[in-house]
Formats: sequence, structure tokens, C-alpha cells
Amino acid sequence: MKKKIKKLIGKKFLNFLKKLLYKRIDELDVIHNYLKRINSNHGVMVDVGVHYGESCIPFLKDGWKVYGFEPDKENQKILKKEITDTSNFVLFDYALSNEPGEMNFYASEESTGISSLLNFHETHIISNVVKVETLKNIIDQHNIQNIKLLKIDVEGYDYFVLKGFDFEKHTHPEYIICEYEDLKTSKLGYNVLDMIEYLQTIGYKVLVCEWEPIIKYGGHHRFNKAKFYPCDLNPKAWGNLIAFKDENFIQFALKKMN
Repeated sequence: MKKKIKKLIGKKFLNFLKKLLYKRIDELDVIHNYLKRINSNHGVMVDVGVHYGESCIPFLKDGWKVYGFEPDKENQKILKKEITDTSNFVLFDYALSNEPGEMNFYASEESTGISSLLNFHETHIISNVVKVETLKNIIDQHNIQNIKLLKIDVEGYDYFVLKGFDFEKHTHPEYIICEYEDLKTSKLGYNVLDMIEYLQTIGYKVLVCEWEPIIKYGGHHRFNKAKFYPCDLNPKAWGNLIAFKDENFIQFALKKMN
């Protein structure tokens, strides 16, 4: 059926329809553009859940130093082809959480983007056993200083990665972006409100970037709205939280995303 539709209306027109139906929003692009606007587009980024480098490559091109974490072996192979200049890129092949150790790591044929320490999808199978560390330990061991941007996308363990950062000892990142999805993280005993409240207690304001409930992992996702917390939240939705301290950022972000 899909082939017939493509043949009837043409590939170019089909792509045009997709662009209309699926508004392209990239929260990291918004942060990146804002930093360019205020002439602050340089610094250190920690990318937890690098995947293929989609998030950090634009920052690397602008001269940022990036520390990336990607425990999925298959993702690592593609990542190393995407990032060939490693002069400003350091890759760690293990996972992060709130405590060090070793854990089962799960992969899925459904999507390369849902590899996780959490077995939350029917297609998940154990890929391997991975080393798990905390941000606190990594920062201390490698003397990582003045992190400007902390990005976390680890399919469920985002809150635990946050808890593994020593906010009392280390300088707070200017921006933190992390994923939430209650339908997933309820298995771990926390929800988006726990994440928001934690970020607020350590001094951040929070922008909720809400996407419509996921129909299929690896497919197109529909963006709903960016909302400054406190706000109403759809318990079935998923999205990203942007934690920030620069009060001028909020108006810029809301205008770009809504």
C-alpha cells in the first residue's frame, strides 16, 4: 500500500506532506542558536547517549569540547564513522547511572535509539553486560571542568544519570536537557514531576518540551508544545526537559518552538 501511495503522489510531494504533518523541532538546536545569539557558543558539552552523534556534531563543528557516552556497540561503529576528527571528542563506551557497577544492556531491532539499561520494550534483548559509572566519578577522574551543556537521552535512566552528578561539588551546567516518558520510567519508580522537582531544588527553571504519545519507536514523532513549568502535563506524552538559569532564554525558546 505504501509503495502504491508513493507511486501515485510522488516522493517529493510525500516528503512535503510529512514536513507539514510533522513539525521539525530540535530542542538542542534551540539551545545552540540561543548561545550563538548571545555570543556564548563555545565550551564543554557532556553528551550522555550519543547514538550517532546527531546532537553533538553541530557543537563539535563550532569548536566545543565534547565528552560522549555510548555503550551500544553497534551505535559506536556508526558513531566512529560520523565523527572522524576526535581532537575535541572523547568517547566512553560505558553507561551512566547514580551508582557504579555492571548491568545488563538491552538492544532492539525496533529502533537503534531505544538501547537502554531498562528492559521496557517487548523487542528488547540482552546485548551485553556493560560497565556503569557516575558523572561525579568521570568528572573527577578526567578533571572535566566548566560544563556548559549536559545532554541526557538514555531511555529511562535519565533521572539516575542526573543523580550521579554532584551538584554540591561541581559547577552547575548552564543548560541541562534530559528526556522523560512516564510510561517508561514508572518501571523505575519515578516520573517527570520527580525530575522537575529535583532540577528546581538545585536552582534551575524548567521548560517542558512535550511531544505527542509515541506510536512506534523509530518512526516519526509529533511535537505538541513547549511550556514553562508549572504547567499541565499529559501523562501519556513524552518529551524533553530543558533546565536553565538564564531568564532571557525562556522567551527565545518559546518563540522558536511554539
